[in-house]
Amino acid sequence: MRRVRTISLMWFTYAGLAHAGIVRVETNSDSHGQGWMFLDVDSRCKVVTPAHVIRLIDGRPVSTIKILDDRKREFSSGIPEVLSEQLDVAILTVNGANDPSTCGTGRLSDIGVARRVAGLAGATLETTGEGEVVRVPVRVRAARMDQDRGSKFSVQPTISADRVVKGWSGSMVVDDEGALGMVVQVDDERNEAIAVRADVIRRLIDSAAASPRRVANQPSRTVSPIILTAGSTTDLNSTSERIFAGNGLGWNVIPKDHRIVFVVVLESPIRLQRVRLRLTSKVNAVEGMDIAVSEVADGAGWESLKYCRADGGTGTVNCSVLGSTVRNVRITLKTATDGPVALSNLSFE
Repeated sequence: MRRVRTISLMWFTYAGLAHAGIVRVETNSDSHGQGWMFLDVDSRCKVVTPAHVIRLIDGRPVSTIKILDDRKREFSSGIPEVLSEQLDVAILTVNGANDPSTCGTGRLSDIGVARRVAGLAGATLETTGEGEVVRVPVRVRAARMDQDRGSKFSVQPTISADRVVKGWSGSMVVDDEGALGMVVQVDDERNEAIAVRADVIRRLIDSAAASPRRVANQPSRTVSPIILTAGSTTDLNSTSERIFAGNGLGWNVIPKDHRIVFVVVLESPIRLQRVRLRLTSKVNAVEGMDIAVSEVADGAGWESLKYCRADGGTGTVNCSVLGSTVRNVRITLKTATDGPVALSNLSFE
């Protein structure tokens, strides 16, 4: 197999400025595939990958999914959602990566995809190698590979010495305008990759997002004391309950590695729509807040909902999220320095 290394090396040289959407998806079944990581229109970081990548041979979903990006950073995900059995498409929500600088510059749009595939003279297949992004020049072999109005197309390497191989399911076909399609099947003998068009995937995601979510039967706004989980130190002279006070009394926290992380446990589930938090600091600035939630009592199965920028002028973070039924809320604050921050007036709506 020949790899196009010149472009890959250039990619890592400028990784601090921009990086790819292609990631490796590893599972507890000792197998791996590929995926495309992108910041979705709901401000949540997601990975689209073939459904068969996140399943065992008997069809059951895998219990552990690990995502590795081109910067060799590792992420976990929530429970995968299969968007289409027929087209073999699944979506993962990436935990704690809703900051645009973390999620990456890869996006998933439906603009002009059908036209670009039909008239495509050349493109690139992006996949992952051993710690690098591999880019293989490809050409369209067939712009329509199914009877479903061209949902799938196929590509072959432009250079005959290049080969598409098993393990490349989830790789992305891209052109100068962005993503064209995700590989769901590889034919070794024909040296051919079959991909689902990006606009078809986009419609599947939008349709799933429009589905109604379950609402808790017994909402509760009663909050137990904050549980400090990692990355910060409390001021022993104050108590964590002060963060809920409306009188301006603050909960003093010292960040660690520019992060403050804490968990709020609810007595019973609520349907969360908005999180508000007031910040006070003379020597430090809070840049943003990531909201992750869990419905179960022990806080397992965290799902990151949204990353919101802080409003430095008002000293608040006002974060609207898609309605989700939750039992635990994990808040991660990203700070400019490790100087102390006072937090107060935390509320859920």
